[in-house]
Amino acid sequence: MNVSQDTALNLSAVYTCVSLIADAVAALPVDVVRTVGKVREPVPGPAWLSQPNPFDTAFDFWHKVMTSLLTDGNAFIRVFRGGNGRVIAVLPLDPRTVRIELTDDGSGVVYMVGDLTVPSREVVHVKGFAAANSLRGLSPLENARQTIGAGLATEEYAARFFSQGATVSGIVEHIPVAPSRVRWQCWRGC
Repeated sequence: MNVSQDTALNLSAVYTCVSLIADAVAALPVDVVRTVGKVREPVPGPAWLSQPNPFDTAFDFWHKVMTSLLTDGNAFIRVFRGGNGRVIAVLPLDPRTVRIELTDDGSGVVYMVGDLTVPSREVVHVKGFAAANSLRGLSPLENARQTIGAGLATEEYAARFFSQGATVSGIVEHIPVAPSRVRWQCWRGC
């Protein structure tokens, strides 16, 4: 079976797991606090925490970030700043459209989003599980490709089997009677 992020989400177990985790994290409250001495005081947060961008609610934004991490192993967030340098919006990027390249002098990275080159100061890259010196996190779906493929193949086989009106017509049962003799019993249609 061909297993990609899109086809893996067709397996109900994968879709449900990703959805449950992303929903749970996206629903968590985000509080901003300031520590004064040994006391933590709540303070008003920046506007982008409650409205990350014109297209997403806070829940939608964090849900997209978590879905990216759970499927691709990477989340890329584009940061937009105002004239004063303050963050005015954050936008989750589809990790499948982002390439990471080393700068010419090898001192850093730039992000290629389609044909657009975005400097690293404008992108927050959250890696899931990553190998040492890796520019990207490892995809959990890629890691579980064989298991997911087996699940997809099983679902496809079962759908074809039962769509043709097939039913189980008999059961074979093994009944051990004595260590030296084995008896088989067949029920209905054997």
